[in-house]
Amino acid sequence: MATITHTKKYRCSDDCLQSGCPTHEAKLIYQSASDTYTFENGKGETKYFERGELEAFIELLKGLDRADAVQV
Repeated sequence: MATITHTKKYRCSDDCLQSGCPTHEAKLIYQSASDTYTFENGKGETKYFERGELEAFIELLKGLDRADAVQV
């Protein structure tokens, strides 16, 4: 049983402050006992995924074959 956490600082496209986005720290947490993933966006929102959902989401992102899309 393990809990693995990865973090990444990012700037969102919203103007969080009048001066712009100061940065947020997103967290992806994997819990091996339940085989689930938790995504915390650093702005107070949390999303929960089970393995199949996350795999489908990643494949859909890869399918956005556009230059301005997120690179996976």
